[in-house]
Amino acid sequence: AYVVIDANGVQRIYLRRLDRTEPEALAGTEGAVHPFWSPDGRSLVFVADNLMKRIDIDSGMSRVVADRITGPWHGDWNSRGDILAQMLTGIVRLSDQGAVAPTVVISRNDDL
Repeated sequence: AYVVIDANGVQRIYLRRLDRTEPEALAGTEGAVHPFWSPDGRSLVFVADNLMKRIDIDSGMSRVVADRITGPWHGDWNSRGDILAQMLTGIVRLSDQGAVAPTVVISRNDDL
């Protein structure tokens, strides 16, 4: 999975499956940045329009995990359903289900 700006100037996630030669654009990922995979490889998380979204690769269904996201948005996802993401405020923990507000794990203001 990778982000491409197409010929029309639309930025979105493209996916190239290992059993195919041509990539496909994932609908609903317009404006996406910094996608990263779920531990089982069935979903992606990405940020678009200050929303962190989760998309299921097989069904194409997406949902909002968190809103008011402040960049740069890099993240990782563990098998317990925790997403750790770098925000302007620091490192935050979110649920992959979007059920709870992000928790600051390391504040940008903390001395390391």
